[in-house]
Amino acid sequence: MQIKFTEQTLSTLSVPEGMRDHQWFDAALPGFGFRKFASGQAAYFVKYRVGQKQRKVTLGKYTPGLLAQMRRSAGEILAEARLGTDPRSTSVECEPDISLAEAVRRYLPTREPELAPNWFPEVKRYLEQHWERFHSRPLKSLDRGELVRELDDMAQARGKTTADHARKALSALFNWAIDRGYLTANPLYHVKRKTKGNGRERVLSVRELVAVWQASLDEDEFGRIIRLMILTLQRKSEIGDLQTHEIDADREQQINLPEDRTKNRRSHIIPLSSPALAIITSHPQRARRVFLFGDGQRGFQGWSKAKGRLDLAVRRMLNPALMVEIEGAAGDLADRSTRKQADKAAVKLGYKSADDLLYSIMPRWTLHDLRRTGGTLMNEFSIADPHIIEAILNHISGHSKRGVAGVYNRASYEIQKRSALKRWAEFVGDAVDRFAEAGLAGVDAFVRRAKEQLDPEITSIGASGSNQAPRLRRNAQPMKSDAEYREEA
Repeated sequence: MQIKFTEQTLSTLSVPEGMRDHQWFDAALPGFGFRKFASGQAAYFVKYRVGQKQRKVTLGKYTPGLLAQMRRSAGEILAEARLGTDPRSTSVECEPDISLAEAVRRYLPTREPELAPNWFPEVKRYLEQHWERFHSRPLKSLDRGELVRELDDMAQARGKTTADHARKALSALFNWAIDRGYLTANPLYHVKRKTKGNGRERVLSVRELVAVWQASLDEDEFGRIIRLMILTLQRKSEIGDLQTHEIDADREQQINLPEDRTKNRRSHIIPLSSPALAIITSHPQRARRVFLFGDGQRGFQGWSKAKGRLDLAVRRMLNPALMVEIEGAAGDLADRSTRKQADKAAVKLGYKSADDLLYSIMPRWTLHDLRRTGGTLMNEFSIADPHIIEAILNHISGHSKRGVAGVYNRASYEIQKRSALKRWAEFVGDAVDRFAEAGLAGVDAFVRRAKEQLDPEITSIGASGSNQAPRLRRNAQPMKSDAEYREEA
């Protein structure tokens, strides 16, 4: 699409709904382009042809006031191309053996406009820190074998997921280098990922979820974030970086996430149940701060340490006797300096290590597992229909939004989401109340009763000896009308 490039015109361009990015070309200088992403990032580029080869060069990130400079740069490149000289090939020949550090320096500015704001810093960190040992080496000298060995060491020391992310970041840089003539092949091509491709499957039990809720203290900022994540089923970055202008606590009682704050680049409305609204309104708001949580001009930080403390508190609730025994012998388990002492104490208790003891109480879990847990329990206990749960999670991969159905079904399900989140909050609240009355045994009894209510003929799981899954009583009920949903919400 050709338009006349002006500073004012470029500042008002927007990506069509449902598209990841869009390109425009300058009517005054054919080949000079502007590319904008759904995230809001944008960049200038120039397209030209030399012989039978078509080239595309990114000129730089969009910054107001630089249009004239970028047009001059594009004009110079196009002029050289008309003379039969490939400007990109010329620049490569001047420095054929650049180092990895120099490649990273050149690569990152070209990628920043294309990556989500919360992912670009991660890519930058992987390239600048995880691969720092190879920075002084010429790009062409990097050998597949030594890179694979480095990934193996990384997986052992920092985890398989970290190694996979580091591999992905470096492989993308290699592909960029090939496109610019710095390399002829990607050394990491077809190197397999170390984690399974099916994603995580961890779902917390109801008693584990209640323990997480109870361990997340209401007077603690991190505790409020965790409870809000449980009640809304949103990602930790979406809650931890929550901004005050995104919260409508008075009129609509909802969170309005813009497209640049969501993973799929689609704006998302999150209705707030009464407990979720109470958490937000009770949190102290400081003047001249954009973010609800955190310090300074950024959202919540320190996830790792806070999660470590939460893990210990959760396990104290799930098995207080064992935790008293191990902590009495080893001291503060959050202190890494006591790890050897903790391992020795765990061996005396019949475990291989302190981690083995801790994971026997509650297996490893991540904060993102709270989303999967909420979605699973809402389905299992028939709290909402699957497509409503997908809408709450802001997924576009569900049946109702996939393929042709997704083209014609543009419903946002705001009323149904509000009703579902209200029922979910009631479910969590009832389970927490049972814990306060009778501990974990009370939670287990609550779960048994909730399952029995799905079908009055079932009094206990597997009592009939049948392998057939129970039929949910609500499936026989007629679909609710919009008026009923509004009344319930």
